[in-house]
Amino acid sequence: MKKVILILLIIILAFSIYFCFFSKTIILKGSRTDLTLEYNCIHFEPKAETREELYILAENARNLSIILRKEGKYVSLSSLQSALKSRDYRTVEKIIVEEFCKQDN
Repeated sequence: MKKVILILLIIILAFSIYFCFFSKTIILKGSRTDLTLEYNCIHFEPKAETREELYILAENARNLSIILRKEGKYVSLSSLQSALKSRDYRTVEKIIVEEFCKQDN
């Protein structure tokens, strides 16, 4: 029984160390404001709520569209454009974060 508990503790410790040291964050900035949105690449949590934060998303969506088009990632570009067209800001936010997290790898 003690061995099982020790193994579980080691596993929990290993996961904790991994998530603390290797979890990557990205920061979205806009040109209109000093406000930033910070996201953890492993554990996405939506942040954008205010008008200013939505402007940050819009600006980053525009920049991401250019990048996706240049890289030929048309499926991701189509998903982003569909979410923008339907004003599904949570999906826009998630796509932006996922794609920028991939870019930094």
